[in-house]
Amino acid sequence: MDIERLQKIFESYTDKYDSFNTDEHKEIYKWIVASRFQKYWDLDAEDFGSMFKMAMDGADLLLSESAFQPINGIVHMCRQDSSVQEFIRDEFKTLLDDEVSDLTERQARAENFVRNINDMLRKTEPEKWKYHQEISSAMMFLGFAYPEDNYLYKEEEVRVFASYIGYESAIQKDDQVDMAAYYQMCEDVLAELQQHQEILDMTAEALAMEARRRDDQAITEIDGENHLLVFDIIYCALNYEFYEGLQSGRKKSRKSAASETDAEQQARSLKEEAEQLAAEIEKAMQERNALTYPELLHTEVIHAKFGTGVIVEQQDKYLKAEFPGVGVKKFVLPNAFTGGFLKSTSGDYAAYCSKMTELDDRIRKMQLQLNLLKMNLD
Repeated sequence: MDIERLQKIFESYTDKYDSFNTDEHKEIYKWIVASRFQKYWDLDAEDFGSMFKMAMDGADLLLSESAFQPINGIVHMCRQDSSVQEFIRDEFKTLLDDEVSDLTERQARAENFVRNINDMLRKTEPEKWKYHQEISSAMMFLGFAYPEDNYLYKEEEVRVFASYIGYESAIQKDDQVDMAAYYQMCEDVLAELQQHQEILDMTAEALAMEARRRDDQAITEIDGENHLLVFDIIYCALNYEFYEGLQSGRKKSRKSAASETDAEQQARSLKEEAEQLAAEIEKAMQERNALTYPELLHTEVIHAKFGTGVIVEQQDKYLKAEFPGVGVKKFVLPNAFTGGFLKSTSGDYAAYCSKMTELDDRIRKMQLQLNLLKMNLD
């Protein structure tokens, strides 16, 4: 593991911390979700589906995408009939067995959970594959249930992070994750993180402020081992562009004159691929920039906390909505809607959000590929 590159990630996390923990959106929602899970989780609940939905409230921001909705999938399947609900309950009992300490066994149970849930989905509603499970969702459930013993996991974020810091153990191979290797990387990162008191202090301060605001001290107690913090750093590194402008720092291996020619050919190929990818990104950016915000003035919106309100002002990407008994609140497009803070019945805006999300996702993935190509070229 390249400690120098890891230090750059820590520095970026510290420098950008306030930008991803604002009044409109707080990445510390991961701690809030974990705390809520602990509060409401009850394997013996009579209505398992409703309990699960309450316990996982807010986790969609971390887990779900348009074609992958594991939380809604569990809730939906539990509503089919009592036998399916009991099947789901039993699968969670096996997955979340707190007596299983061996990581190999824990991974086997996570893989069986995914396989069994997906087999049931194929039998009951194969056309609703967006409700399927993946190893990432199983590891999320483990992380929320026992954050002191597990680490949350997202494939893309972990892959780029491990590559950037030069972690030698193979965490991912053939779309599979080695849980033991991933947890060991997190433990190694945690050991270095313990030396950065500034990060520990500012996280504790942010959680304490949120706990006072919500009158819920449990938020400050959910991550005593700082496992959520390690994942938050891995997650934010990709989603808030910590890698932008950072060099890989990989050391060149010794090569013979003959192999140097091969390396030059490979470099040319990588350069051409990078140039083509950059052109595709530019084209997608132009398409995104050409999108115009639909007219929302005087339309009705719903806010989870403030209730129903009306858009009273719209200037470019900024909105002001007035809520009875609350007053006027300011929001930024499109995050106000795509982040789940506001809901609108406007069909035009739903179509706009769908297209914007599609383009942003495509650009983000292409930019990730381009960054990796540049790192290899370096």
